[in-house]
Amino acid sequence: MRKPKHIPSPWVASRREARDLETRKLIDLFVVRSQEYIVTSVRDKDSYSEANASLIAAAPDLLEACKKALKLEKLQLEDLLKEGWPKDSMPIEASKENIRCYKAAIAKAEKRLL
Repeated sequence: MRKPKHIPSPWVASRREARDLETRKLIDLFVVRSQEYIVTSVRDKDSYSEANASLIAAAPDLLEACKKALKLEKLQLEDLLKEGWPKDSMPIEASKENIRCYKAAIAKAEKRLL
């Protein structure tokens, strides 16, 4: 299975006016775009719209941060095990949980099942 690709970052969200295709009325949108492409748009219909558009715009950066954090967390776990920490100790369990969370977020972003 090929790894899904996304439009390269940076992505930014900005407010725009557009005409609704059905009603022909002007509506407010938050448009998420890269330098070359429109990634998506979010209709400004409630208090969550701007936050949702901002979160979408941050997605490529968050994905990259998760991948880096996963690598570091795996190294941290290796170090803890080498130091002789018991496998059921709090630091080991916390590290394993962090790894699980990073993997789940990365899989969701890349549309993969764990």
